[in-house]
Amino acid sequence: MIARVLLIAVAAVASAWALSRFAWEPVHCNIALSRIEAQTLSAEQTTDPYAQLVRARRNLQQLPGLRCTTDVRLPVLLAANEELVGRLEDAARHYEQSLAMEQRPEIYMALANVQVRLGRVDAAVESYARAVKFHPPMLEQILSVELRRRIDARLRVPQ
Repeated sequence: MIARVLLIAVAAVASAWALSRFAWEPVHCNIALSRIEAQTLSAEQTTDPYAQLVRARRNLQQLPGLRCTTDVRLPVLLAANEELVGRLEDAARHYEQSLAMEQRPEIYMALANVQVRLGRVDAAVESYARAVKFHPPMLEQILSVELRRRIDARLRVPQ
């Protein structure tokens, strides 16, 4: 009888843990990341540099507390907000972390844009080329004629 009650108690605790870990946490992360994603977009679109800085800093305070370790949006949002506050090295590092989780052309483009701002043009050409390999129309988003020429030449080199 005691063994049966103990077994039921252990099963209840295990079920509660599993429910929290595999249901509540992902839902909570999705809600929080969606909210911060909207706030980041708002910060990117504002024309007031001070408001942009305040919004990005607020986002950067909220993001590290989230336990969304498997959601690629977390390092992408960290990177985007780091970029908004001018911490380009941190932004590049977070974009690279997100690419280690999931290779997506828009992340390669964002990383390349940061690499250009950091003066790492050769690395940027490689990142742009990877983005364009995924989605060729992305080449049209690159405004620099010289960069486009280098990316095009990079894509022509067999690997």
